[in-house]
Amino acid sequence: MDSDWDLSIDEWRLMSRCTKCARQLYPYNQRQQDSWAESAYRKCINGQSSPENLRDRQSPRLLEMLAKRPPKLLYY
Repeated sequence: MDSDWDLSIDEWRLMSRCTKCARQLYPYNQRQQDSWAESAYRKCINGQSSPENLRDRQSPRLLEMLAKRPPKLLYY
């Protein structure tokens, strides 16, 4: 099976950073995480910005909020 996601190590690292930021933005919604991570990856590849800058533009005080009160994830 052929895929568009044949990534080099640098591209894989960038995608991992995008996924991490997406999990911070949307801790409870996997679909939004995937969608945001993919769009952030494409913007970063085009040289527009870093994943962290995109996250901070969308939610400026997110890191402060997460430091005070991290999300409670329930595993079943």
